[in-house]
Amino acid sequence: MKEEDEDLIGLWKSSDQSEKKMEATVSHFGESYFQKQGKDIFQRIRRNMVVELWASAVAAIGFPFIFKDDPFFWWLTGLMVIAVIVTLRIYGSYFRSIRQIHEGSIIESLTKKKDVLGKYIRRMHLTNYIIVPLSVGVGYFRADTDIVLFSEHFYIALAICAVTSAVFIILIRIYIQALYGKYYEQVTEMLNRLE
Repeated sequence: MKEEDEDLIGLWKSSDQSEKKMEATVSHFGESYFQKQGKDIFQRIRRNMVVELWASAVAAIGFPFIFKDDPFFWWLTGLMVIAVIVTLRIYGSYFRSIRQIHEGSIIESLTKKKDVLGKYIRRMHLTNYIIVPLSVGVGYFRADTDIVLFSEHFYIALAICAVTSAVFIILIRIYIQALYGKYYEQVTEMLNRLE
């Protein structure tokens, strides 16, 4: 019976000590660090998204003209316009989420930061896995037009594309981890300490 009473008292005290946990966690990591880092990281994400939007708009305008003499020029142009519209809609939701990050309590704010940062990191990884192999393949096969399907030269070209893509994917993963991963882990750890 005594253990049950201690458990109830401990539960009651722990519910009353969330503010002390928050203060201890913030003092452990340093409040100024998280305020500065939070602003910096989301300003960096916002800046990266603006650059990516401009780059995708330029790519949508310029990329189809590489194939201007091909019969599928207009199909490719339409596809690029659709890709830019989808990108604008996705990034619009990120911009709205970033704007609302500092609303609510500290736990709600940290949860929003973790969600936005997690979604952004996952999107960067997904883009990395799709765009890198496609761009390497298109670049290689566009430059070398005398490749016959299922020939020895084709398999060598495919192997070169696979190795090149793997190297770029690994380097981009390291870049993403260095840029955003550490902060994401710190926000997750801080949120776990507060809960």
